[in-house]
Amino acid sequence: MSISDLQIMFWFGLALILTGLVLLPFNFSGGGMSRIKLPAIEMELNGPALFVMFLGAGLMWFSISKRETDLPPAPAAIAPPPSAVATVSPTPAPTPAPAPAPPSPESSAAPTGEKGFGVVLIASSAPSTANQQAIKAKGLAPPDADIILYRRKSAWAVVIHYADSLTAEEDLLKYRADRNWASAYLVNLGTWCPLAKPTTVPLPSGEQPIAGFDCRLK
Repeated sequence: MSISDLQIMFWFGLALILTGLVLLPFNFSGGGMSRIKLPAIEMELNGPALFVMFLGAGLMWFSISKRETDLPPAPAAIAPPPSAVATVSPTPAPTPAPAPAPPSPESSAAPTGEKGFGVVLIASSAPSTANQQAIKAKGLAPPDADIILYRRKSAWAVVIHYADSLTAEEDLLKYRADRNWASAYLVNLGTWCPLAKPTTVPLPSGEQPIAGFDCRLK
């Protein structure tokens, strides 16, 4: 039954009860009154009126009980929808990187990263003497070998470049045969002059300047 039907039944039952109460004092013909004796009470009851009242009470009780059993279940709680605009946590600003320290005067020129091997023939504090020895070494050095002057502290060393140590060792005996180069020795240029910096050999006026390297040793 629908809620409206139960409501109509409830009010109809109430109307029957009220009608029975109104008809209760009247005496209907045909023996409608009934006499009831109780220990201290003796009264006459109107049968039709009582029937109408009980019928109304039954209809009211049925409508109330039926309405309670047919009640729809309580709707489940619906969570509120999430906000359309998502809350975005502020992104911290990146920490600026510290500015690089200015290069020191000594490291302003990057090392050349000399690689390979070399035979050191002689070292002289006079750049012109070292240059003369370098010119002399061209007659004994391989045709494709570079002969470079390296400054190590106050001396200028004459070095013949080699790509591998085996060839350099073979030619070392040839250089030592000259009495001026009897102390010649083999070096690894990467460790012997790791901070090589290009420079110009200071030759006397009138001579053409040549390129060399400064090992920057203290």
